[in-house]
Amino acid sequence: MSKIASIKNKIEFIKNKLYTFKRNIAGEILKKCIKYLDKDNDLLAYHIGVDDRKDYVVLVERFYDDHYTSGTMDYYYNKEEETA
Repeated sequence: MSKIASIKNKIEFIKNKLYTFKRNIAGEILKKCIKYLDKDNDLLAYHIGVDDRKDYVVLVERFYDDHYTSGTMDYYYNKEEETA
C-alpha cells in the first residue's frame, strides 16, 4: 500500500505543478494581449485572476475625467459630491 500511496502523491504533485505552469503561461499571454491592445496607453488598471471554477477572469478598468469603465459598464462620478 505504501508504494501505491507514494505513486498517488507523486502524480498529485505533478498535476499541481502542471496546473500552476499552465496558469502562469496563460496569465503572461493575457498580459501581453492587453498591453498590445492598449497602444494609446490609456489603460490604467487591469487584473487577471481565477474564480471558484478556476476560469480566468480579466477585469480591465479605464479612468476618465467624468467616469470610469469596468469591463463594459460605465460608472459616472457624482460631480456634486466631488466639489463639496
